[in-house]
Amino acid sequence: MAAKWAGIVNRNLFYLLCAFPLLPLHWISITTIGLLTSGVIYLASTHKWQFDWRFFAMMVLPVFIFVLFLPLSQNLDHGFRSIAVKLVLAALGTHYAFNSLRVSKQEVVNGFAIFSIATVVMVGWTWLQMALLGFTHPVGYMGADFTYSYRIALEEYAGLHPTYYCAMVYLVAFMHAFNFLHKHGNTKRWVQIGFVIVCTFAGLMAASRTTMFAFAIIMLVMLVRHFRVHPHRWWYAGALMVMGIGLLFVPPIQNRLLEMNAGNMQAPSGHNDNGTNVRAGIFECNASLAKQHWLLGVGPGDVQDALNQCLSGFETHVYQIHDYNTHNEYVNYLLTCGLLGLLVFVGMLVYSMYRAVKHHNALHLYFLVFMGICFLTENYLDRAAGVTLFALMQTLFWMEYPKQTEKL
Repeated sequence: MAAKWAGIVNRNLFYLLCAFPLLPLHWISITTIGLLTSGVIYLASTHKWQFDWRFFAMMVLPVFIFVLFLPLSQNLDHGFRSIAVKLVLAALGTHYAFNSLRVSKQEVVNGFAIFSIATVVMVGWTWLQMALLGFTHPVGYMGADFTYSYRIALEEYAGLHPTYYCAMVYLVAFMHAFNFLHKHGNTKRWVQIGFVIVCTFAGLMAASRTTMFAFAIIMLVMLVRHFRVHPHRWWYAGALMVMGIGLLFVPPIQNRLLEMNAGNMQAPSGHNDNGTNVRAGIFECNASLAKQHWLLGVGPGDVQDALNQCLSGFETHVYQIHDYNTHNEYVNYLLTCGLLGLLVFVGMLVYSMYRAVKHHNALHLYFLVFMGICFLTENYLDRAAGVTLFALMQTLFWMEYPKQTEKL
C-alpha cells in the first residue's frame, strides 16, 4: 500500500515539476524535496534497486565538482550558495537513476506537453499584465526605448530574466516545430503551429540575442534537413530568407542589434553603459582571470569576488552597483574548478550528445546544441530557472532511452 501511494504521489509531483514555468521558485525546491521523499518511500517498500550509473554520473558530476573544489574558497557562504542552486540537477540525477522510479514514455510525452502548456500560459499571463497594468518603466522615462521598457516589464511580471524566458519559449517553439515537421505526437497540427507562432513571437519581443541566434541555427538546420529533398525546397528557402530579413526590422530586434557596433565592443566608461559594452568588460576580465587560474580555478565561493576586483578597474559606475557573473558557463566552470571542472562540464554535454546520436534522438541533440550555444553568454546553472530547465529537459530526454541494468 505504501509503495502504491508513494508511486502515485511521485508521478504527480513529476508532473508538477514539469509545470515549473508557472511555479514560484520556492515551489520548485518543495516539489523536488517531495519527489525525493516519495521516491525513497517507494524504493524502501519495493526493494527495486536497479541503478543507472551513467545517468547519475552525467547529472551529479557537474555539481560534485563544485563540492570537491569548495575547500579552495575563502568565501564559503558564496560557495555553498553556488552549490545549493545546482542541487536540483543532483536531485533529479539521483532520483531518476533508479530505474523503478523512471516514468513511462507516455508520461514523458505528458511531461513535455505540461511544460509547453505552462510556458504558453506564462507568456499569455505576462502579456495580460502588460496590457492591464502597463510597463513598469514607461517608454521615454530616463531615455528608455520600447525594447528596454518591454524587457523590464517582462522581468517584473514573469519573474524571469528575459534570457531565461527566451530559452523556455524558444525551446517550446522548436520542439513543436520538430513534431509538426515529423508528424510526431497526437497534438492537433493547428495547435502545434499555434505554439510555434506564439512562442517565437514571445522570444523575438524579449530580444535576447544569444537565445535568438541559437534558435535561428536550430530552426535552420531542422528545416534544411527536412526540406533538402522536397520538390519545392527552393520556394521554402526563398520564403525563409524573406522572413529572416523581415525580422531585422522588428523594433526590439533592431534595437538590440544596433547596440552591437564597434564602439560597444569595448568596456563602458562613465555612465555610457548598455547590454553590449557591459559584457565586453566582463569578457575582458574573464580572459584575464582564466589566464591566471586555468589550472585549479579560484573555488566556488571566490569567483564573484575575483571578477568584482577585476571589474573595479574600469572607470564606470555600472560595475559598482551590480554584481555581474562571468556570463559564460564554460568560463564559470574553468574559473571555479580549473581545467578539471571545465572538462567535467564539457564531458557531460558531449556524452549527452553521444547518447542522442546513438539513439537517433534528433530533438535531444537540438536541445543540447541550443543550450551549448546559450551557455556561451549566460550562467544558466547559477539560477534556479536555468538549472531547473536544463535538469528537467535532460531527465525527460534520458527517460526515452532504454533502461540500464547496473545494480547499486
